[in-house]
Amino acid sequence: MPDKPNSTYKIVGIVAAVLAVAGLLVCCGCGGLVYWASSAPGASAAALEPFDPTSVPIPPMPDRAAVEPYEVEPGAMLTELQFENSGGPGQSGQVWLYLPPGDHAPGSLPCVLIAPAGTTMLEGMDLGEGDQAEHLPYVHAGFAVVAYSLDGPSFGEFDPAAFNAFRDSMAGLVNARNAVEFVLAKVPEVDPKRIYAAGHSSAGTHALLLAEHEPRLAGAAAYMPAYDVPKRFGWFLRFVEGQLPGATEFAHRSSPKTHADRLNCPVFLYTANDDSNVPAADVRAAAEDLQSRGKDVTIEVAPYGGHYEPMIDSGIPAAIEWMKTKGA
Repeated sequence: MPDKPNSTYKIVGIVAAVLAVAGLLVCCGCGGLVYWASSAPGASAAALEPFDPTSVPIPPMPDRAAVEPYEVEPGAMLTELQFENSGGPGQSGQVWLYLPPGDHAPGSLPCVLIAPAGTTMLEGMDLGEGDQAEHLPYVHAGFAVVAYSLDGPSFGEFDPAAFNAFRDSMAGLVNARNAVEFVLAKVPEVDPKRIYAAGHSSAGTHALLLAEHEPRLAGAAAYMPAYDVPKRFGWFLRFVEGQLPGATEFAHRSSPKTHADRLNCPVFLYTANDDSNVPAADVRAAAEDLQSRGKDVTIEVAPYGGHYEPMIDSGIPAAIEWMKTKGA
């Protein structure tokens, strides 16, 4: 998840001017303008409504038998599949199936669903080789892994086509629903009662949102997630709205905090004290908010390491152990 969407730096001068004017006006008693310039805009009541991925047709499932798996590294077999492009939200996209080597009895493996990280949460993302570092630890721990792309990969800053595709996919929830359906239809090795969502940064935000909308999950692990998406954008959302009409409503509706009361599975949160991208204080606040609502939340905090390395080094191993105690 970038510190700010890429176009931020092109408007820094504009924003600085706005804030400078606001600073002058506050001296004259115009504090409301300062608040306007420093906070995220509000949204309508419709933006508080949950998504309904079940309203979108399930696409034809990829034929797993038609694609030969290969050993991506010792101890991990990968089958790269693709949903057919039949048009509409979630009707295309990648799905990568990882399994430990060998034969596995039906229902014998837990499964982790993982979307790609690195978005601004206003567009989707394709899977790439760089994502595999987040996939393979689960496979080596005896899990099946199903990684899936998110509709609307961006080909430039403020890409309206990417935003519209991602919004139509309900912030990727349609893609995630399709991944669950793929597991249930095509991966009999997986225990349906032990399907988890996991993700880092923007994909951690997605994992939390999925946990609030997918009742078939046994749990969700979110590493360094943005729990409050409008807060994450702050004042910048006002400028994004000018480029992508509807972004404000979407940011509120796709925020895990908006739908926190819908969460019905255990959650594992992970952060690092020196994360300069998603502050540890924000992740702690997310845990406190969920716990105040009576949710089952575990949080672990690394002392240092930044936004990425602690997740690989200790976050995923801790989540794997946590998953082994949940949903069995």
